[in-house]
Amino acid sequence: MLKKSVEKEVFFKFLITTHQDLVNNNSLELQDLFSPKRRNLYMILISGEKPLKHYVDDKVVNLDPNTCLFVGPDRLSQFDKETCDEARVIFFSNLFYSRVPRDAHFLESCDLFHNYGSIYINTLKGENINYVKTMVDYLYIAQKNKNKDIYSNLAHNVIQQSLILGTIQSQKTSYLNFMEDKDNILVLNFRNLLNEHFRTEKSVQFYAEQLNVTEKRLSKATKQIFDLSAKEVITKKVMKEAKWQLIYSQDSIKEIAVNLGFLEEHNFSSFFLKNEGMRPKQFRTTYKHF
Repeated sequence: MLKKSVEKEVFFKFLITTHQDLVNNNSLELQDLFSPKRRNLYMILISGEKPLKHYVDDKVVNLDPNTCLFVGPDRLSQFDKETCDEARVIFFSNLFYSRVPRDAHFLESCDLFHNYGSIYINTLKGENINYVKTMVDYLYIAQKNKNKDIYSNLAHNVIQQSLILGTIQSQKTSYLNFMEDKDNILVLNFRNLLNEHFRTEKSVQFYAEQLNVTEKRLSKATKQIFDLSAKEVITKKVMKEAKWQLIYSQDSIKEIAVNLGFLEEHNFSSFFLKNEGMRPKQFRTTYKHF
C-alpha cells in the first residue's frame, strides 16, 4: 500500500533527492534503478563537483562536474551504482508541470526531453553554477512544504526556470548525437501529427496513411522507441490530455468527452475506466485538489 502511495506522489508532484540517497536507499521506490527503464517521469540530473555517469537508451553518458542532464519519460534511463553525494536528481510529472496549455505546449515540444535522436547536457559555468545551486535550495524548501499551494507554485516556477535555462544553454553547447535512424524520424513525425489530430483521429490507420507507411511499420517504430504499439501511444496521448482537463479545467465531464472527440460521455467514461482503472468522476474527485 505504501508503494502505491509513493508512486502516486511521484506521478502528480515533483521530488528532489541526492544521487547517493536515491541509489543507496532507493528513496522514491523506483523500479530497477540499475537496468534500463522508461519511468514515466521527467528527470534532471545535476552532477556536483565530481563527474558522474548515467545511461540513456543503453548508452553511457559521462557528465563533467557541474553538468545537467535532461531525460524525458520515454527514454530508457539507468543509474550507475557509483554514487555522488553532491549530485542532485529532480523528478517531475507532466501533470505537475502542465498547469496551463502554454506549459503543456512548451513541455511537449521541449527538445531537452523529446528529441529522440539526441540527448542534451549543459555544463554550467560561472554565475550559472551558483544560480542552479540556489534553485536546488528553493526546491528543497518547496518539497518540505509541498502540501501548501504557494510552495507548489514555487517548485513549478523553479523547474520552469531550469528548463528555460537548459534550453538557452543547449543552443550554445554541443549535444551528444545518438543514432538518428528511420525509426526516430518516423516517430518524431508521428508525434507531431498526433499532437495536431489526436482529438479527432484515434486510429493507427489514419496516422500510417499520413506518414505513407503501413500500420505494422509504424508500430514497429514506436515499439523500438517507446516500447509501445502505435495504438498504445495514441491512447497514452488521449489519457494524458483527459487527466489534465479533469484536474485543471472547469469543464464538465461531458464537455471534456466532446473536447476529446468522444460522441457520448459514457464512451469516454468506459475508455477512461479501461486505461486508468477508475471513472473520470472518481479521478477528478481524487486528484482535483491533490
